[in-house]
This record gives sequence, structure tokens and C-alpha cells, in this order.
Amino acid sequence: MLPRHEILDQMLPDHFILLKPRDIVSGDFYWFTFIENLAVFAAVDCTGHGVPGAFMSMLGSAYLNEIVNKEYITHPGVILRRMRKEVVRSLHQKGEIGEARDGMDMSICVIDYEKMKMQYAGANNPLYLVRKKEEKSPGQYQTTESDEYILYEIKGDHMSVSLSYSMDNFKVHDIDFLKGDMIYLFPMDLLISLAAPMKKKYSYKRFRNLLLSGCALPLDVQGEA
Repeated sequence: MLPRHEILDQMLPDHFILLKPRDIVSGDFYWFTFIENLAVFAAVDCTGHGVPGAFMSMLGSAYLNEIVNKEYITHPGVILRRMRKEVVRSLHQKGEIGEARDGMDMSICVIDYEKMKMQYAGANNPLYLVRKKEEKSPGQYQTTESDEYILYEIKGDHMSVSLSYSMDNFKVHDIDFLKGDMIYLFPMDLLISLAAPMKKKYSYKRFRNLLLSGCALPLDVQGEA
């Protein structure tokens, strides 16, 4: 159900994917499509691990295919709202005590390469954008700097793709995309996974510095790092 690597290599020549399921199957998945001259990609973290998480992943992938590929919806905020509606409907979530709290955290990014425009929306999951210092800032975002580059942390909304205390619309960030920009999408619990083998905390500051230190390297080398 994951996107075929041949398609990704053709449409996104410069990329790397890091997916290491704790079990044979996973509650994390990535998704990609190219539709109406737009590249649409997502990083999704479903509740649960193993088989329960994998069932949620299958639901999420099916919903994305339905919403984007069949209904031609490419606005990231609308995609997240439709995803939330489908999850709530499918899992019969009504906010009652004792019901399942399953859902997804995810980030959606849409890039128009002809106009060099990017739109991003997130349900808890952020987007990191790394850009050279001399280039124009994409907006008022929290930053981490190195000698040559700035990492901009573009945060998602504190809402999941499920029934939650807040059911507002998801904020969409419109960004002018520049040649040489680096984009990183990842689930918020990634740092827990990174810390597990070392049996100690792995901070976001350390993670951002890791990305900054290798952002000029080829993508496959960055993935190995």
C-alpha cells in the first residue's frame, strides 16, 4: 500500500525515506501522489503499533486516495478536515466515555513546482524547512541557525485527525518555495524512537542541529546519518 519507489524516484528525484517499523507492520506510513501538476505528500502517525496500527494505516491510505486522487482535493487544510470526518464516521466516535480514541497525527505538503509555491498543514506533526541564510525568510517561525543555514520550524495545529476537544479548521501555511530548500516531515514521536536504543532522551534541539549539520549532503547520505 506504500507508494512505489519507482514513482517516487521519478517524481521526487531528491528524497530519502526512513521507515523502521517496531513490528513487521506499522502504524506509521508515508503517502505520495502527483496530480494536476501538484506533488502531494504526507507523513502519518496512526495510534497503535503492529496490527492495530497497520489497520489504521490502511484506513488512512484509503482515505487519502479517495479524497485526493478521486475527488481532486489538493488543499491541505481541506484534506485534513475530510480525513478527520472520515475517521470519526468510520470509528463511530461520539465523545462518549470509554470509546476508542484512535486517530492519526499527520502533515500534508503540496508543492506547485511551476509556480514554486508550497502549502502545508499539520495535525500535531510539524514541518522543518531549511534554507540558506542569505535567502528571504518564509515567515515568522521559530528558527535554529548554523553558519550557513536556518531551520524554520513550522508547527501543525494541536488537533489530531479524530474526535478531539478542538474541531477547528486546520491552518494552512503558504510558502514561496526556493530552489535549494530542504523539507523534512516526521511524526512527533520520532524522537522517542531515536532515543530508545540509547536509553536516554533525544532532544528536539539535538535533532534540529543534526539536520542542519547535514542539510547540504546528498539525500541518501542524510538518510544514513
